[in-house]
Amino acid sequence: YHATFLRQIPRMYREVESHLRGHEVASFFRMGHWIGGDRDGNPFVTAEILEKALAVQAEKVLTYYMDEVHTLGSQLSVAQGLVSASDALLRLADTSPDGSPHRSDEPYRRALTGIYARLAATYAQLLGHQPPRHAVAPAAPYTGPEALVAELETIHRSLTANGLGALARGRLRHLRRAVAVFGFHL
Repeated sequence: YHATFLRQIPRMYREVESHLRGHEVASFFRMGHWIGGDRDGNPFVTAEILEKALAVQAEKVLTYYMDEVHTLGSQLSVAQGLVSASDALLRLADTSPDGSPHRSDEPYRRALTGIYARLAATYAQLLGHQPPRHAVAPAAPYTGPEALVAELETIHRSLTANGLGALARGRLRHLRRAVAVFGFHL
């Protein structure tokens, strides 16, 4: 998944959109597979096997999202004195549990730190153990992938509106698409 679907499906959408010049395509393509779900009489596929399969899938996709958000945080460490941020982005940054004075003027990084903390809480809630890389502080888990998409969209809109569209078109664009396609369970 990491080398193929999680990276290539968002690239496929990017290629389609590049031919449509400025028009975003809805996430119509969805992944589906039978792993753990072939309950058509197979005596080895029990409810326990299905739960394990879903947990493996959730762990894979959430770890990917957390890695991408972590990397984005290092890439979007721009200070507010150098770039502008939308009011919605500033509100999102203010919800972050990151209280470090060293990042107080980095609203994009703070917003991403908050997103990471919520992803880590979602990971712990769905899987029953902490993720490999901990969050800076506890946060509430996401109620669903739509809430994560909305927060990533807030960052995207702010970057685009403030002349930083090139930053919104790379890793952030791929992550937004991946969450729209794969959700929290692949």
